[in-house]
Amino acid sequence: MNRKPKRHLRTGLKVLLVLAVLIGCTVISFNTYVDARLNRMRHSEAFAASEMMISDKAAKLPSHVINIALFGADHDAETDAASTERADAIKILSFNTLTRSVKIISVQRDTLVWIPDPVNDYSKWNHSYWWGGPKLSLQTLNMNLDLNITQYVTFSFEALEHLVDLVGGVDIYLTEAEISDMVWRRGTSLDYKGEGEYHLNGEQALSYCRIRYTDSDYVRMERQNNVMKAVMSSVRKMNPLDIPGVVSGIMPYIETNMKNSTMRQ
Repeated sequence: MNRKPKRHLRTGLKVLLVLAVLIGCTVISFNTYVDARLNRMRHSEAFAASEMMISDKAAKLPSHVINIALFGADHDAETDAASTERADAIKILSFNTLTRSVKIISVQRDTLVWIPDPVNDYSKWNHSYWWGGPKLSLQTLNMNLDLNITQYVTFSFEALEHLVDLVGGVDIYLTEAEISDMVWRRGTSLDYKGEGEYHLNGEQALSYCRIRYTDSDYVRMERQNNVMKAVMSSVRKMNPLDIPGVVSGIMPYIETNMKNSTMRQ
């Protein structure tokens, strides 16, 4: 009478073992697939916290908040190293792993700040990237803002243009002043219909992000954030099966020192 329960137990254990193997293989296959896409990016060296001018106070910032610097450089990422360019856009992405929220903080690129060794002088914030690449730029951010950043992502403005096209465009509200700048100053093709919401392609969205003489650089940074939010909104509306294609298409235009395992989290 005791044989049947034992036989059922052995059968159950075998089923559980097969399921465990299948789940393990699925996870490995998924990670391999994701890594293949992420490896299309330019990967650079990791920076040790000890060399990034992180103060004792900043080192004690909550571990569940992860800050990553985002640099926009005007270069062709497929042929050129981004570190030889000015960072025309500087953002800090702050991830809260407890609330699973993300905040975008813009840094004014023309701000006069102290740039550490080997410059050791005051200059515009975006010059730190020009003179010392991502490492010096991160050191400048940490020193002046008391932050703890060791990771960065650099994208070319060409990447932004491709990304907007890959997600099918973005919806942006344009004022008459912005339309005038885009069309007359920059020669952007636009189906004019007066002030209002427009569905912009990659070229038009990049032109919108570059507007600077109409108002101020602060509003310019806000425009860049508008496009980033609009891209995220477009991604949410996409068929999930199409998203890997977007990721694969944009990777060659990105440089980072983040590990694949970190980005998969």
